[in-house]
Amino acid sequence: MAESKKQKQGYSNLIIAIICIIVGILFCCSLAIALETLSIILGVILIVLGAAAIVMTIVSKESLLSISGIFGAIFIGIGIASIVLNYAAFVLTCIPFLLISLGFFAMVDAFLLKFVRKEKSLLAFILELVIGAICFTLGILLLTVDEFYGYEGLILGIALIIFGVFSLVIECMKLSKKK
Repeated sequence: MAESKKQKQGYSNLIIAIICIIVGILFCCSLAIALETLSIILGVILIVLGAAAIVMTIVSKESLLSISGIFGAIFIGIGIASIVLNYAAFVLTCIPFLLISLGFFAMVDAFLLKFVRKEKSLLAFILELVIGAICFTLGILLLTVDEFYGYEGLILGIALIIFGVFSLVIECMKLSKKK
């Protein structure tokens, strides 16, 4: 029973990694796509992510008011707003703040990983710290340097693709060890 639950979690992590790669490619193309088209594509992706989160909540027999159910509802709402209100420009302006908070939390988690949870992997500590510092720095640069303005989607897209590929490789390695 526990093995089946871990395997289902592994497969859902694979799906999340693939979605991250697809969304990353979408954001990389944001320089070439009109904002109206990007709003529709982004809205559809957010609706699909929200629906998937709600379905996963129902399948795991959790309350719809659990964290994943609430996030699913939020994603569906933002997706509908993106389609109806052409919210892609708003989403693109939020990217620097997303990168700053993501970088900050990655750096804090790296220190928690090393010093609080006492993980022995120095490589994981350094990798998470460097990725956090890069995300934090890029977020600050997007907010403060005029030459970076307009490249939010490209930067977030590259970060999502790297995260998706990294997660995909890790999950495939975990699933291959289980068999």
